[in-house]
Amino acid sequence: MQGKTLILQAGSRGMRLGKLLLSLDAERKIKSWQHQIIPMPESVPNHPDLEAWYSEYNEKVKAAYLEKVALRKAQSEGKSPFTGADACAQCHTQEHAVWSKTKHAAAFKVLEEVKKSFDPDCLGCHTVGFNIEGGFVDSVFSGHLLNVQCESCHGAAREHAESGGHKPVANKSWSNERICEQCHNKAHSPGFKYTDYWPKIVHGSLNRDRT
Repeated sequence: MQGKTLILQAGSRGMRLGKLLLSLDAERKIKSWQHQIIPMPESVPNHPDLEAWYSEYNEKVKAAYLEKVALRKAQSEGKSPFTGADACAQCHTQEHAVWSKTKHAAAFKVLEEVKKSFDPDCLGCHTVGFNIEGGFVDSVFSGHLLNVQCESCHGAAREHAESGGHKPVANKSWSNERICEQCHNKAHSPGFKYTDYWPKIVHGSLNRDRT
C-alpha cells in the first residue's frame, strides 16, 4: 500500500500466476488484501497469438548472445579461476556424489528443454561464472562449467584446488543461506524457503551454516 493506493507488480518470464484476494468494506474500499504466487501449470498452453513474437524474441536474444560469445572467446586470456566439478571431486568425493543426483547437476538441460540455453538472464544461475572473466562462455568452449556446480555456490576454487586445499574458496565466509540467495531470490524463485530447500541438496561435511 502506498497511502490509500494498492500497487501490484506482475511477475516475470510468464512462469507464474498471481492470485489476489480483496476484502471490501461497506463503501467498497479495500479493507484488507492477500496475494499468492502460483507456478504456471503445464496444462496451460502458450497463447498462439504470441508464439511468433516469442520465437522472434528468442532468436534476437540468441544472436546477441552468440555475438558476445565470439567477443569473449577472442578476449579470453590467461588461466580461469574456475576448475569445474570434476576437480572438486578429487578430494570432495562424497559431496560430489550427492550433488550429481540433485537438480543442480542438470540445470543446463532445463534451459535447453525450454529453449533458453542462450538467454543471459538464465545462464547466470544455470552455469558457473557466466559474465565473469574465465567463467562459462558456451557449452563447447567451456562445457566443464555447465550446470549449477560447486563453484556456483562456493566461489572460484582453482587456487583452493592447486594449493591442496590450503587456500580457501572465494565464498568461504558466506552462510549457506546467503549462497542460495544468489539465485533463489524474489525475482527468480519467489517461493524459496531456505529451510525447505537446503535438505534437498545437503551434502556431507558441508551440512552447516558458516558465519
